[in-house]
Order: sequence, then C-alpha cells, then structure tokens
Amino acid sequence: MLQKALIVGIGSALGAVLRYEIYMWLPDKGIGLETMIVNTIGSFFLGLLTALFSDGKRNTVSLLWGTGACGGFTTMSTFAADVFHLMENDILLGIVYIALTLFFGIGAGLSGILVGRRMK
Repeated sequence: MLQKALIVGIGSALGAVLRYEIYMWLPDKGIGLETMIVNTIGSFFLGLLTALFSDGKRNTVSLLWGTGACGGFTTMSTFAADVFHLMENDILLGIVYIALTLFFGIGAGLSGILVGRRMK
C-alpha cells in the first residue's frame, strides 16, 4: 500500500512541476488561458492512458502517470479561482470560460480515448 502511495506521489510531483513550467512559459493574460491549456492537455493524456490501460487494474503505470502525473498536472482549484476572478469583472466572460474549458477538456479526453483505442 505504501509503495503505491509513493508511486502516486512521485507522479504528482512530476505533474505539478510540469504544470509550473508551462505556466512560466505561457504569457499571463489574466483570463485563465494557462489553466485551460493545462487542463485540456491533462484531459487528453488521461483519456489516452485510460484507453491504453483499461483493464481496470491499478498497475504501476496507471498509478504513476494517470492518478499521479495527470492528477498533479491538472488543476480544478485554479480553474475555480479563475472563474471567480473572471466573474467578478465580467459574468459573461466567466460563463464563456467555463463553457470553453468543459468543451475542450471533455473533447480532449474523448480524443485521448479514441487515440488510445487505435494504438491498442
């Protein structure tokens, strides 16, 4: 049990560091674009991993890269903070941000699943 938790922790650290690096690389426009991009990329890779390792077992690869890295990479809390910030200034912009994030995230996740199934 401790070994699996350590694997998830290592993956989470990798994902969080990668997210930080992407945030430093992308320009901050104040509209949550960085968060949307990170969450979309993470959704694609989690969909891909889900398709590739869809046997239902929590193996080392799915724990490290799926639960750990994708979990550490994507961020619901920053998405929520972005929404609150946008809605304080422009409710319509906040609603558009929510809609686009859901559209791109779900679309990327589905795309990842479809790519993973073709790879399998």
